[in-house]
Amino acid sequence: IVSNTYLSYNLNKNEIRLGNISRTFEVPFFGRGAEVTFNNKTKSRGLQAGFIDENFNLIQKNSFLKNGYGFYAVGMLNQQNTLNNYTFNYIFKEDVYENALHHVMGSEINRNLGKFGNLKMRIYEGYSNYKSDKIQNLSTAIEAQHIGEYKTIRTSGNYFYSTKYFPGNRRGLLQLQQTFTKSLSKTSSLYASVFASDFAPRSYTYNMNIKSTNIRTDAGINLPRLKNITLTLTYQYQREASNSINRQLNIADTGNFLSIDAHRLVSNLNWTSPNQYHSFIIGVDGNDADNAAHAA
Repeated sequence: IVSNTYLSYNLNKNEIRLGNISRTFEVPFFGRGAEVTFNNKTKSRGLQAGFIDENFNLIQKNSFLKNGYGFYAVGMLNQQNTLNNYTFNYIFKEDVYENALHHVMGSEINRNLGKFGNLKMRIYEGYSNYKSDKIQNLSTAIEAQHIGEYKTIRTSGNYFYSTKYFPGNRRGLLQLQQTFTKSLSKTSSLYASVFASDFAPRSYTYNMNIKSTNIRTDAGINLPRLKNITLTLTYQYQREASNSINRQLNIADTGNFLSIDAHRLVSNLNWTSPNQYHSFIIGVDGNDADNAAHAA
């Protein structure tokens, strides 16, 4: 096996790469292939394109393209500025496992909103042709990330939505994550976070009967430091409803999903020696959990 290996040639901020290519787009690529990258003199604008055979082993005896293949093209504007830049991409992938051809167009925008923080947005539109079933499907994925600070309050959030048949890594997912932190003093703060997700992917090829919803909230306080001692108190609530719980407990899936609710009180005491060579942590977790069945 020969993997994680490539040859590259660079000239005037341009590059040609041959060998193993790995790109973590929303529709990922990893395998044997070739990639070219062109940049202007200041590297503020660039164009990247690649072709990949879905075999990770460079000396694989399988015939070329046997496991599928893909092509991608990425345009980058103002890429030297990490706070204000734009990316546009087109992705084509033959998926031999779902016997489908996927076309995905997307864009990513990073913007500095001044006192309102930083915003990153990704939008993808997909078209899939399932050859065996002669089905054409349109799909969408949207993601937004925000980091901001207002006076003594810091916030960060991530929001994602994709349709059930989106051909990327995260299909059939609705997810929200938000955190807040308020400083009370130099060594104390209040914090809270919310996480919610609904996961129900679908496939025309495989029988995907997965459905799961999760909600978790955390709220707590970092008390003022007393010499070398810090104390954190947290309340956590979590709820999960999923048909995977039925399978784990060997209960027949009759359309009623099991759900679990949990309440926790968590405290952490941390001591650090004056020279910071030693530390000591005590954690206490008390919880109450309940489960029930509900109709899907």
